[in-house]
Amino acid sequence: MLYMQFQNHKKYMQMAFREAKKAGNRTRTNPLVGAVIVKNGKVISRGYHSFFGGLHAEEVALKKAGNKAKGADLFVTLEPCSTFGKRPPCTHLIQEYGIKSIYFASYDVNPVHSHKAANILKKKGIAVHQIPFEKEQNELNAPYIKCMTSHIPFIILKAGLTLDARLCDQKGNSKWITSKASRVIAHSLRARVNAVLIGAKTFNSDNPRLNIRLKKRNPFDEPDKIILSSSGKLNPRHRLFDQRLKKSRVIVATTPQGKKHFLKLFKEVPRHVFIETFQSSSKKFPLKPLLKKLVRRYCVSSLLVEGGADTLSLFFNADLYDRIVLFYSPRFFGTGRKTCPLFSRKTTHLASQNLRHRISCIQRTGPDVMLVIERKKTSH
Repeated sequence: MLYMQFQNHKKYMQMAFREAKKAGNRTRTNPLVGAVIVKNGKVISRGYHSFFGGLHAEEVALKKAGNKAKGADLFVTLEPCSTFGKRPPCTHLIQEYGIKSIYFASYDVNPVHSHKAANILKKKGIAVHQIPFEKEQNELNAPYIKCMTSHIPFIILKAGLTLDARLCDQKGNSKWITSKASRVIAHSLRARVNAVLIGAKTFNSDNPRLNIRLKKRNPFDEPDKIILSSSGKLNPRHRLFDQRLKKSRVIVATTPQGKKHFLKLFKEVPRHVFIETFQSSSKKFPLKPLLKKLVRRYCVSSLLVEGGADTLSLFFNADLYDRIVLFYSPRFFGTGRKTCPLFSRKTTHLASQNLRHRISCIQRTGPDVMLVIERKKTSH
């Protein structure tokens, strides 16, 4: 009997996690949360936090259930919030709707809410239980957890390359090294993040759109586009500066001197383009201040770094990444003046050191192979 009850509780929690995933990349620096309300063994409502600033998952499910929520059980993927913010505290709503017992998967890493809901609800006579889903929660809300604990986004480095780890051919061409199947997955990566970042060389040579080109679009928002350029020397006629582009922001990260140069390129800077300046005392761009500003000002919790080699090296050598996604095409470009290796700068990794990474996925993507590599330990 107890085993069957536990299995049912796990089933309802898994439903709640499926609800949470429906929000895609739209919750920004808020967590992905799903909720399911069950009464007499039947699911009477479901809900999820669908976008940043929107109704919380519990609020959606409770409003759908209405009077039926009285005496019911609430399953939610994250500890309910207990303070006033953009929305009223869910602990108050849970009590108001007469929920009998609540089951949650994990405590909130936000210190404002962490471990507080349980005490509040217990004092109101509501039974509180935790059903640990640590692995699922860590996968679902890796960006939120990273932002809350480190104040910088969850960072993915992505590259398409040959089997001899080259990003360009002998003429310097980088399009299209990988297959259409790989590019579809690359676009799905863009659909899971809040921002895509490239360096000035990639911007000027490729004139990229950096948008999501998938047949199924909802529920994804277009990611912000970030261009890293110390000099500010960017082609003003490229697509990202088109005045008609209104669906997403373009952020130019530069230095004070670079900003002066950039402003000279335009009679009027397009409204969707934002300039952020950072002081740099060396040739290396100050990434940490940029990353913190992306979280604080632009609510970016997840960042995809797409290159080129200098930019990838900058993040890699600064240990500012959480995951690396590599698409290997069955080609060989060899060495040459214009063929570019994956990392254009020396790394500090030595054969004598312990492994710092683990391969979490190997997948065929058409004729290519995709490798997903995780950092063993994240410490920024």
